[in-house]
Formats: sequence, C-alpha cells, structure tokens
Amino acid sequence: MTSEQERQVDGGPGAGVGAQLEALWREILGIDEIRPDDSFIALGGESLAGVLCINRIKAVFGVLIPLGVLLAEETTIAALATQIEASVSSVGTAAAT
Repeated sequence: MTSEQERQVDGGPGAGVGAQLEALWREILGIDEIRPDDSFIALGGESLAGVLCINRIKAVFGVLIPLGVLLAEETTIAALATQIEASVSSVGTAAAT
C-alpha cells in the first residue's frame, strides 16, 4: 500500500476505526455511501474484494481478520471496528507486560 492509499484509508487525524473501515470499504467496493450497520457481503463484497480488504486491514491496523468473519452476513462496519479495537487493545496490553 502506498502512503497515499494509507492517507485515504486513515480518514484524517483522530478518525476512529469505524471511519477508517468505512473509507477502506468505499475504496475497495467503489460505493460512496456506507453506514456503520452495513455488512460487507450485503454491499456486494465477494471473496476477492474480501482478500483485498483483509490485507488492507492488516496493513493499517496490524490485525489479521479471517476471511470467513468478513464475509459473514452479520459482520458490519460497527462489529468489525469493535473486533479490531479489541484486538489492538489486547496486543498493546500484552506488549506492555
């Protein structure tokens, strides 16, 4: 990922995980309007786009999300953001001990 792509996904200073995921999904899926309760699969996401998304999530957040989780109908931006935040917190806590 280029630094320009990272800036686009970052969402700007202080952007939360959800806002960053929305930007990432907009870019990968080519959709302008995405809400926190939208699921990847309902928005037309498929396995190839899912792999791209997982790779970008790993690059941006340092968290590996299984493809099956991303492609599950109940996985929304909000749910995925919560999972990423929990993973990042647990990694940070483990590194501090």
